Amino acid sequence: MDSHMNTSEWQHEDIAGNALPFFTKHMTLQRNLQTISSLHPSSIPTPISEPRLFDDDIESEEKVQSPINLRINASLKVTNSNNVICLAASPADDANAIARAVIRAMEEHSSGRCGIPMIDEDGAPRPINIEIDAGITVEGEGNLITGREVDVVRHLQEQISKRDGVAVKREKSDSRESSPCRKRRQS
Repeated sequence: MDSHMNTSEWQHEDIAGNALPFFTKHMTLQRNLQTISSLHPSSIPTPISEPRLFDDDIESEEKVQSPINLRINASLKVTNSNNVICLAASPADDANAIARAVIRAMEEHSSGRCGIPMIDEDGAPRPINIEIDAGITVEGEGNLITGREVDVVRHLQEQISKRDGVAVKREKSDSRESSPCRKRRQS
């Protein structure tokens, strides 16, 4: 290399010098790939695999692990009218708490503690499917479902005032029917 070359010329020459062997290798690989792809599939050698002693070995590899399935129904169904249900948490919070409790129980009773086998005979983990229904179904009218005591107290006061209003109206209508003037007109 000449000493009077600037830096950009030197870098260009160095890149070209390194690119030529790379390009040659690339073209050789492309030709080999074309040759292999033109061969009949049966003439391409298969990679060497482990010897199989029994046909059972093939089936055991394809066998799907039996999952641990849990279905928990913690749903709430409210029927009829004027029910007051006070919940400590939302249904989603309840479902998460149940799932955490189930997982904790499974960990405590896993095969390490001589309980539920969490792995298969090969040491592969078994899948766990947990399905939790923590929904709320309400049928009827005047039902109150809340997590706050204030709402319960307010609802009860409204129910009492409605009932007292109906009772006052009944008393007035009963007193009119029992009056002597009312009786004479009816006869």
